[in-house]
Order: sequence, then structure tokens, then C-alpha cells
Amino acid sequence: NMKLDMLSMPERPKSFGKEYQFPDKSEDLASQELGNWLLKLSGWKSFTLRLLAKADMERIILDESYDVLVAKKYAELTKAGEKVTKDIVIGTLVGDNEAFKGLKIRLIEKKAEVESLKKVIDIYSTQFDSISREISRRNSENQTIGKTL
Repeated sequence: NMKLDMLSMPERPKSFGKEYQFPDKSEDLASQELGNWLLKLSGWKSFTLRLLAKADMERIILDESYDVLVAKKYAELTKAGEKVTKDIVIGTLVGDNEAFKGLKIRLIEKKAEVESLKKVIDIYSTQFDSISREISRRNSENQTIGKTL
């Protein structure tokens, strides 16, 4: 988090978090509207990438904490002469240790958050690419018309 705090990060766009209707007819949009869509999608994607960076960092910390607790319990049980698998260790910890159970739940939630943010970024990227292709198509069409005049 210390390194992330040193970087310039995008602020939350004013329209971020609100549902929107993505246009389904490119011919209904003026060039300025297409440009506005590119800016909105770019802003939303940038802010979501910021959220993803924070969530992924938290996931990594939780993951490491989880692994340390499992390794510690595994060492305790094998030192006592028990033959155990990782699944047995995890089951024992979940059953006996409320803090571990809470950690496991937070880790599951954080992994889900990270995956969800990645999917949202995919949505913004797909729509950005679509608008970008329409702008390129119009530019190409305008150049072709200009050459024939």
C-alpha cells in the first residue's frame, strides 16, 4: 500500500458506479458523443484498475497470512507425530480456530472481488474497443469520400 500511495491515481469519475445504457446503434451517435464514450470508458476502466490494484494487494496479504497459518499448524501436527495432509490441516484450523475461519472467509471474498473487478475491466475494454472501431471506420469512410471528391 505504501508504494501505491506514492503514485498518482485516478479519482472516482463522477458517473462511476451508475448503470448506463451502452449505445446499440452507432449511426445515432455524433463524433463528439463517440469521443465522450471513449473518455467515460477510459475513466471508468482506470478507476477500476485502481480498485483492482488495491484489492489484489489485499488478496496477496490475506493469501500469505493464510499460508503461514496452515504451514504453522502443519508443522505442529507433524512434530507431534501425526500424519496429515494439507486438507486435514485446513479442516482442523477451520474447526478449531475462529480467527482462521474469518481469514478464510475474507480470503474467499477478496478473491471473488478481484475476479469481479477483472470482469468489469473486460466489459469496459470491450466497449472501448467497439467505440474505437466505429471512430476508425468513420475516419476511413471520410478519407475514402474525400479522395473521390
